[in-house]
Amino acid sequence: MGVATYNNIRIKDALPSQEQLAERVRLLQKELQETKRLMNKNK
Repeated sequence: MGVATYNNIRIKDALPSQEQLAERVRLLQKELQETKRLMNKNK
């Protein structure tokens, strides 16, 4: 049981925080907008 708890704690520590996830989503949305803009420019 101690090993499972230890592993669960290590997995939890490895996961990104809510703030990190929100920032990643913001960056992906920005990248998507830029990609769409470039695709429309090349039409």
